Amino acid sequence: PQNNNVNSKTNVNDIPITIYQLRNSYSTLLLRSVNGLADMFRHQKKSAMLSVSHCCSLAGLPLWIVDVRHDASHNDLPSLGVCRIGALESLRFWGEKFWVVLEERVWGDVDVNGSG
Repeated sequence: PQNNNVNSKTNVNDIPITIYQLRNSYSTLLLRSVNGLADMFRHQKKSAMLSVSHCCSLAGLPLWIVDVRHDASHNDLPSLGVCRIGALESLRFWGEKFWVVLEERVWGDVDVNGSG
């Protein structure tokens, strides 16, 4: 049988977490991220008929992340490796498409290297 315990501990009360719990947490992150993006596009386009994959494609999110979200929602949870790669790619996407844009709107063009 597969050992579902992870050697490291979480930061919350030093409680061990299982691989299944990690897969579930990552899958939830991907599900909420993809669905939130699709909902945002549906609201902007004033059309609830747009598919999740169509909305995410318009936004520039890699469609394999939408597929991972679909599997997590309707099939078995993806492997821990796939979940982690999906989370990293989702983080990169939101950073480029949302956080950097928001930061520029709030602070202007900031030189992060401190050279100017």
